[in-house]
Amino acid sequence: MDKSGNGWTHDLTSPPISLENEPLLDEEGKSFTPPPLLNSTPSPTTQSANLYLSSLKKTWLYLKRAASLRCPVCGISPIFPPFYQFTSISHWFTTLPDCPHCNFKYYREPGYFQIVIWFLNIEAMIFFGIIGFVLIDQIVGLTFLGLLLFNSIFVLIVNILTIRHAKAFFIAFDHLVDPHSQPNKK
Repeated sequence: MDKSGNGWTHDLTSPPISLENEPLLDEEGKSFTPPPLLNSTPSPTTQSANLYLSSLKKTWLYLKRAASLRCPVCGISPIFPPFYQFTSISHWFTTLPDCPHCNFKYYREPGYFQIVIWFLNIEAMIFFGIIGFVLIDQIVGLTFLGLLLFNSIFVLIVNILTIRHAKAFFIAFDHLVDPHSQPNKK
């Protein structure tokens, strides 16, 4: 017995006890395998966290592809025709009918891009119009008529430059929210 009176003795010269190679025994002396400590199926919290992370990765991937004006599904083919194929200014605004690589339809139905034109592009036009109006007034100091004319040209140029990206982001967002699959052309 040690000095504390609890019945345990401490022998610091003996090696530590290792139970790695020892079989586990129950009360009757038979060996058994303990049940696993962790359940093999993930908990609902883990599943929802994984689903959240995978949807964040998918959202980020679609946004990167939309920013580069590429197909949101495969990311290989462009959404708009290349510049050397332009025969008129309308080609700047018109998407290809579908992706040549994965056959994803860019234009689902008539009026598909009306929401983009009315909400995204007009909102961008109003935002840049107000910012441009204030900045041009502070920097240049034109008369009101000159300011209005200069800002109208500025807003028109911004509108023409942002319509393609607005359509690309809308296609990516629509595919993220309501995916539709098409059979491959192969």
